[in-house]
Amino acid sequence: VSVFPNPVQSMLHLNNLSRNRKSICIYDLQGRLLYYTTTNHETLDVDVNDFENGIYLLCIEAGSVNKYIKVVKSK
Repeated sequence: VSVFPNPVQSMLHLNNLSRNRKSICIYDLQGRLLYYTTTNHETLDVDVNDFENGIYLLCIEAGSVNKYIKVVKSK
């Protein structure tokens, strides 16, 4: 999985996702869920324009496997 750009200003791109159904979540550091979607595509673009500057946790859940990636939002 590749996630770019990081730091991100407005649009976060996820590439090389498996074709299996997966959940994509973004949490702030207080554990609040800010974004959620499910997809079976290999790519996904997430608009983070309305997010405040800071550090977020991107979670990719595919079956019993979870991958966590730190994402920095800056303007």
